Amino acid sequence: MTAAQIRWAEGAFSTTVGRETTARRRPREGSREAPVRIDDTEGLLSGKALNYAVRGPA
Repeated sequence: MTAAQIRWAEGAFSTTVGRETTARRRPREGSREAPVRIDDTEGLLSGKALNYAVRGPA
C-alpha cells in the first residue's frame, strides 16, 4: 500500500511537469505548479507513506 501511494504521488508530479512542458510554458512558470501539486498530494497520503524512509538528524 505504501509503495502504491508513493508511486501515485510521483505519477501526479510527473504528469504535472509533462503537461507544463508540452504546453510550452516557460520553465519558471511551469516550475511554480510543481510545489503546489506536491502540497495537494501530501494531504492525501497516509502517515505510513509520509514517514517512509525518513532520515534522522545528520
